[in-house]
Amino acid sequence: MKKNKLLTKSEERVMDFLWEKEDPVTISDIEQYFKKLSLTKATAFKAVQSLLNKNCICVNGVERATKTYARRFSPVITKEEYAAVLLEERGIDINSVGNLVVAMIGNQKKTHNANADEIVIKELKSIIQMLRDRSK
Repeated sequence: MKKNKLLTKSEERVMDFLWEKEDPVTISDIEQYFKKLSLTKATAFKAVQSLLNKNCICVNGVERATKTYARRFSPVITKEEYAAVLLEERGIDINSVGNLVVAMIGNQKKTHNANADEIVIKELKSIIQMLRDRSK
């Protein structure tokens, strides 16, 4: 993904659809999803073309569809990588990670359970260890 390139709403919808899927999808799959959202095929096609240009998705195979062939698309970036771009655009950088985690936990108090803190602590320890190993 090109640095500091935010996605449009239509592009985000395509990415959300791709992130949900385990396998690559065709433009037809995306168009059906957009139809459920009351969006046009043209909007889906433009969003896919734009995402290809921004290097957010890639062609990941081809399949036969009746008499023609359809390209299959996969995301190049993860949902978390895009979230990091959004946060950076809003002025939240690496120095804010601790406060961000605390805020996210605070926002999820309704669904928060006793094991959630331990899971977060374990994940953070893993990240700290990875960063320490990388700096050696």
